[in-house]
Amino acid sequence: MERRKAQRRKRRGFTLLEAVIVLTIIGTILGVFVYKNKNSDEAAKVMGLLNEANVVRAAVLQHKLLYREIPEKTLDNTSGTNAKTMDLGNGVYVTIPAGMKAIVKKNTACSDGYIVEVQMKDLNKEAYFDSCDDNKAEPYLKDVGSGT
Repeated sequence: MERRKAQRRKRRGFTLLEAVIVLTIIGTILGVFVYKNKNSDEAAKVMGLLNEANVVRAAVLQHKLLYREIPEKTLDNTSGTNAKTMDLGNGVYVTIPAGMKAIVKKNTACSDGYIVEVQMKDLNKEAYFDSCDDNKAEPYLKDVGSGT
């Protein structure tokens, strides 16, 4: 009888090995989750960068249609902590988020051509749009400092 009570006492709870295995599995799952969240954070920054390039491109197009000229301007909010509304010229305004810089310049490769570059302070990429490039109708990413 005492032997059965002793065996029952031994079976209560987890052994040290079982606890270590469970903790290892939980740690592995958490490690994968944190790694995936880090990648999704960078993907969100890239999407924000491309979206802002589309906004600036639309403002340049609006300015071009209204005033028949392409504004050459640098809209810099890299040192700001809040979004800033900036004048593209002649009352056409663009809101630039904190940490971003947009550069608009003429492209002499084609008539009425323009280039929009949007850079983010924490990202080593920029969104680039060239109105003369027939193959790319949307802004695309390129590494900052490279020629591609």
